[in-house]
Amino acid sequence: MRLFIVTLLCIPLFAAQVWIDFQGNQTFDKERLFHELGFEKSLSQKLLFKKLRPKVEARLLPSLLEELKLFYQEQGFFDVSIDTKFQNDSVIFMIDENEPIKIAAISVTSDFPIKHLIPFHTGDRFIVPAFVQMKKDIKKALLQKGYCSYELNAKAYIYKKNRIAYIVLYLKKGQICDIGSIQIQSTIPKKVVQDHIFFKPGQPFSLERVDESYKELYSLGYFRSILIDYSKKIDNHILLDINLKERKKKNIYKAGIGFETDRGALINLFYKNTNFHLHQPSITLTYSDIKKELSFQDFYPSITLFDNDYDITNRLSLAKDRYDTFQTDSVQINSKLIKKNFFSSYSFGLTLRKERVTSTQSCIGNGYYTLLYPSITFFLDRRDSKIDPTKGWFLSLKAQSSLKAFSNSNFLKTETTFGWYYPLESVQLYAKAKFGQLLIANGNLPPSIYFYAGGSSSNRAYSYRSIHALDSSCDIGGKSLLQTTVEFRKPVFKNVLGALFWDRVYLSRKSFTIDRYVDGVGLGAIYPTPIGNIKAYFGIDPKNISQNSFFILIGESF
Repeated sequence: MRLFIVTLLCIPLFAAQVWIDFQGNQTFDKERLFHELGFEKSLSQKLLFKKLRPKVEARLLPSLLEELKLFYQEQGFFDVSIDTKFQNDSVIFMIDENEPIKIAAISVTSDFPIKHLIPFHTGDRFIVPAFVQMKKDIKKALLQKGYCSYELNAKAYIYKKNRIAYIVLYLKKGQICDIGSIQIQSTIPKKVVQDHIFFKPGQPFSLERVDESYKELYSLGYFRSILIDYSKKIDNHILLDINLKERKKKNIYKAGIGFETDRGALINLFYKNTNFHLHQPSITLTYSDIKKELSFQDFYPSITLFDNDYDITNRLSLAKDRYDTFQTDSVQINSKLIKKNFFSSYSFGLTLRKERVTSTQSCIGNGYYTLLYPSITFFLDRRDSKIDPTKGWFLSLKAQSSLKAFSNSNFLKTETTFGWYYPLESVQLYAKAKFGQLLIANGNLPPSIYFYAGGSSSNRAYSYRSIHALDSSCDIGGKSLLQTTVEFRKPVFKNVLGALFWDRVYLSRKSFTIDRYVDGVGLGAIYPTPIGNIKAYFGIDPKNISQNSFFILIGESF
């Protein structure tokens, strides 16, 4: 009889797999506990809203029990008691949380503002990971302002008997550090690396400049790994070491099939050779509902012209583009000088364009057009992030001009865009205004040069490029454009933001004329990801609710 009982007790321990469950958990739901033990819902469970009920091998139960205890202790439940209970083919973790450690007092002595980085208040539960992250955030905030010789002492005094904790923070920021020296280890010429980092010896150290330098160096396409080490310092001078390893595979092939709300179904094929000495030749084929394009490009980094170093791109493209009322077939050659700084960038370009226009509307001139025009762009960026900005502003200026001696028309086209991001207490405010003017002195200009509106980055009640000049009987673009956007965003569910927006577009066939407009109002949802925000918007024209559009996009629409 005794042997029989022992055998029954051993069956659950050596069974192949058992279901796991929890009882007694009051602070954390089951989904959170499963997550901490490494169990996640499958895609089908998420889509069908099924509950997670995992199975594990019985031999793993002791380690899962220890992980669960450690999690509770890190969350402030130092006296947690957890037992296992077998029930048929399941095991239940019986949890008795007991009272957690709570913060009795917080003492801060600092000559640097850190109160906004402290995630605790008196009476809160003491959470170990939050305390560790707080110290990292303080160090990062100091480095972002250039302080590398700080003295930080962060302690948490735990009294288990009384279940209380005292947090004591002492910080002396020291002096602002500068960059003492920069050592570069790379098979690519050092000049190329120096021209694409945003710091120099003698400048104040900035962690933000280091982060942006990483992005800029990776964008060159030459390197498979980059390490900017700023851990070494003498007094208040940081000794930077930059180690770069070149790509082993020089040929890059990419292919994609997708859908964009503005362009419809999309196929993209891409080839690039990252060999430095071959100047990165690349070929891109893009096929969409409204545009088909084949382009060839090469790239020359760090070319010295007029006592400045520029990146140079040369591009040849063949394209077929479909508008609402006409179609263009074009060949274009473009050369551009590009200069990037930390807060700004600018470029100078020269474009030769041969274009054929076909249309069934008599007001749109069919035929061939030739344009040779220089261009200049300037971009000033004072946002806190380029991927997901929440505060700051940016300014963009563009200008193109041609002479009748080399083109079918003598024209000047300018665009000015200003964007502003402002965080309120529980809402984020975004505003943008774009002003464009087209002046034609003489000659004929292809209709593709005019201004059009509508789409995910314009008036979201209208489809892409569907807004023509509002004071013309001809469905063609305008010479004067004023486009404004105001958007409010607020968290509505976990990481999802809700949005309310108001777009307005003024578009006239006459220069310097702002009189008629169309509005677009609506709502949207934004989900942040590492590659940018995924957004969905639905907009309507309040004067004509039958006019509406739906958009899905990735990235900033500002």
